[in-house]
Amino acid sequence: MKLRDQIYQLSDSKFIRNVLILITGALLSQGIRLALAPFITRLYGAEAFGQLGAFVALTSIITSISAMSFPLAIVLPEEDSEARYLALLSILVSIAIVSVLTILIATSGDLIIAYFDLYTIAEFVWLIPVVTFIETIRQVLLQWLIRKKEFKKTARVSAIQALWLGFSKIGIGSYFPSGLTLVFMNALGSIVYVVLLAFSGWQSLNVRWITIPKRLIFANLKKLALKYYDFPLYRSPQIFINAISQGLPVLMLTAFYGSASAGFYSLCLTVMMIPISFISNSMGNVFYPRIAEASHKNENLKMLIVKATALLFVIGVLPFLVVVVYGPWLFAVVFGSEWIIAGEYARWIAILSFFQFINRPAITSIPVLKIQKELLMFEIISSFLKISALYVGFKYFKNDIDSIMLFSVVGSFTYIYLITWVIRKSSRKLVNLEKTE
Repeated sequence: MKLRDQIYQLSDSKFIRNVLILITGALLSQGIRLALAPFITRLYGAEAFGQLGAFVALTSIITSISAMSFPLAIVLPEEDSEARYLALLSILVSIAIVSVLTILIATSGDLIIAYFDLYTIAEFVWLIPVVTFIETIRQVLLQWLIRKKEFKKTARVSAIQALWLGFSKIGIGSYFPSGLTLVFMNALGSIVYVVLLAFSGWQSLNVRWITIPKRLIFANLKKLALKYYDFPLYRSPQIFINAISQGLPVLMLTAFYGSASAGFYSLCLTVMMIPISFISNSMGNVFYPRIAEASHKNENLKMLIVKATALLFVIGVLPFLVVVVYGPWLFAVVFGSEWIIAGEYARWIAILSFFQFINRPAITSIPVLKIQKELLMFEIISSFLKISALYVGFKYFKNDIDSIMLFSVVGSFTYIYLITWVIRKSSRKLVNLEKTE
């Protein structure tokens, strides 16, 4: 069967219907963000966006290890009872890590700010533990709803939160247009998102821990921590390193060129994440339980990954190409003439984002293929290459656009390698299954 026919056949499946549900909700939420962005950018300016970008980058790095990636395992068990214990384990681990983080900030916050040159976000430092814990709860609830295939609920929550957050930034920014406002509203938006998810998913979670002896609860938690050891041992460091490679450009731009340059990059990244959020991530959220189920049934995982990747390629190639060609003009028209430099950034970030867009099926397949140890090694090498490329641009070219160009080109090649590597691994698994049969 030709690949075109396979994609057509896939489009008539429940898988695609679920993807379309998530895309509809995500398209609505991202559409709201994009529609309101021109008003927000004209209120706050590049420096305020730079402060927000630095705060988000730092909290993203910390959040990546706040629950040691146990929430990502919630989708995998066949029994809901095991998934519930994974949710509890995730929350308990996060409480321990956030407690240590809070003590660290209380005792050594000033030293940390000085050592890492984080003066631009010094006034927001106490929000970091709060946002970190809230993000862990969000991950747990979201993974549970994905497990239960409650895609309509997650889509609806995303749209409502985007609407609330966008108008809140405009309303408060009309009177207090500062970086503090953006950071505070971003943190509050995370809380709103979690509350909406909790209302949507709490009934299906059906937790009754009070009726279970504590000895049995902790025995089960210990058993699951050992069973899913590869998540904290391999996946959590991988996500942490990836978060550093994603967030460090903002922090480095702040240090080398100031908050305005970081603001240009942050806006560019926000815009480039729109198609990734409403299409690629939506497909990934549906694809994860689908490929986990396919693995249980010994289906052809390679063909699933190839078809999903090809579908994303067809969807994404034209929109990202438009940004590559017309980026500066688009940003100047939509966000204002002062944002034209962000459009120059976008030309190169669009190339990197395109390969990030199509690699979602490969990324979500990795826990199922049990190659998280190898992914960690890949992440270490690829992050080193990307950060090195960025530093070379700063050190030798002394130009922000050239730095972004090198970072994007090197990053694109690492994503291409990742996709082909995962497909090869899934092919080997199929061969092993055929031999056992």
